Amino acid sequence: MQDTGDDQDYIPAVPPAPYIALADLTQDSHEQAANAQPGHGITDIVNDYNEYVDNEDEDDVDYNDNENEDEDDDYDVEDDDDDEDEDDDEEGDGDGMQELAEEIRRRRGYLFEQAVALSLPEVTAAVVASGAVDMQGIGWGELGTTRDLMRLERLANYDTFRNLRDDLGPLSKDMTPMRQDNSIYKFRYMRQDSRSVIVHFQLRHLLASTSKNDLYYSAVAGPEQCCVRHWSPMTRTRRDVLNLKQLGLGHIQVSTLAALDDLVMAGGFSGEFVVRRVSCTDGLGVHSGIITAEPNGITNHLQMRESRSGAKVAIVSSNDECVRVMNLERLATQSYFRQPWAVNCTASSPDGRILCVVGDDKEALIASTDTGEPVLRLTGHLDYSFSCAWSSCGRWIATGNQDMTTRIYDIRRCDKALWVLGGKMGAIRSLQFSENSRILAMAEPADFVHVVDMASLSATDGSGGSEGAAKRHASVQLLDFFGEISGVAMAGPRGEDLFVANADARIGGIMEFQQTSDLERLWGVAQQPSAAGTVRAAHDAAHMPPGFINI
Repeated sequence: MQDTGDDQDYIPAVPPAPYIALADLTQDSHEQAANAQPGHGITDIVNDYNEYVDNEDEDDVDYNDNENEDEDDDYDVEDDDDDEDEDDDEEGDGDGMQELAEEIRRRRGYLFEQAVALSLPEVTAAVVASGAVDMQGIGWGELGTTRDLMRLERLANYDTFRNLRDDLGPLSKDMTPMRQDNSIYKFRYMRQDSRSVIVHFQLRHLLASTSKNDLYYSAVAGPEQCCVRHWSPMTRTRRDVLNLKQLGLGHIQVSTLAALDDLVMAGGFSGEFVVRRVSCTDGLGVHSGIITAEPNGITNHLQMRESRSGAKVAIVSSNDECVRVMNLERLATQSYFRQPWAVNCTASSPDGRILCVVGDDKEALIASTDTGEPVLRLTGHLDYSFSCAWSSCGRWIATGNQDMTTRIYDIRRCDKALWVLGGKMGAIRSLQFSENSRILAMAEPADFVHVVDMASLSATDGSGGSEGAAKRHASVQLLDFFGEISGVAMAGPRGEDLFVANADARIGGIMEFQQTSDLERLWGVAQQPSAAGTVRAAHDAAHMPPGFINI
């Protein structure tokens, strides 16, 4: 992970404000946009800008033609003066172009602020189906712009971070072709008061689930005070699980978290940890301590699982270049091993014998859980990796990297990645397989989550082995929204529920998606609601905003 003491270009630990290119406006900018003449909105400004550019192109062609005609003319002082005047005019035109571009930015920023101000605090599938708003509650029809135009602006201005400066061009030859499949998940619900918070811009593992009705996410309990909250998708209520200030641990900034059964564990920015047994309501189930006292000992990632002996353990990835296996019954480190680089994420194989370790290095390491002895090295990435995941079937390992790709390896043949899937705007910072290994979720730092149907890649077509599989198209659903992403999680044996923690301070929240059934995908037959779905439907009907039709 990026070290603040590095000589490289430094980006602050707190993530940049979302939509800085769209909404970083002064009060004067807002007033100018608000007082703009009717009928001269963003579309007209863009047209003016395009017309100006076209005229400039024409002028350039005429000027070049005239220059060719007069190239044999003798040098003349008056001609030189005229040229200087022309240069001055060109400089003035350049200023005008910049002013137009700045005006476009101001108008779009104002429009996005208006969209945020008009967004609904609670959004259901029925409200989105009415067509009045998108899944973040923004009614684009009420504004003088479109969502597509705002998306183009976001793509053009979002700053993606890389530690290394290698040319990414060679990656194109390895990319797996993808086809859009919008039928894997459908939007279900979002509420803005369930926002998550990000402590370090590169660490995005701040959402965990233990069941379809139990989600845990990092949040803010007060000024510079972190906490961990529980969200219930069925009752749509939230409560504090780890209120660090009340526990006398207000100095801890939650950099990552994990959950297993009734245990919730948070890792701190300065090497701390806090673990709670949620079933204990008397306050006796909370324990805290120090993982490492190293100055650069940020807890980058946690994975909780049962060891081969049946004991619950936490695999801790730290910025002090160490992987530690902590026994959660004794709250003590039972083994650890060191790497020559900061360890950003670790994923255990299903049998717990080996680990996939990624960090501030281009290569990923497959190592023994007990000794740290290297077994294999996974190559192909061109930057540092911050996420990895191991499928429950034991066959696939996925690594997410700042080169904007996810590489999926077959453990039986790790000499090269079997598939390479590209992102759209930034690094792949969070990965999650479903329990049945059928679905892989790839989260970028903001705006996009890619849902990969692994069956589209692994199904046999008679071509034989991994060579044939590598030639297939990946069926991918792109979840498109606005906001920084602090984590993704799935629940259910088949990954029936997908959750995305949107950390935007204004239009963020826990975004819920429900997997469509095979009948829905193939024949359009609606899935019968479960008991939990019936409860949610009753809640949605009772909270339908005025003027919306529940269809």
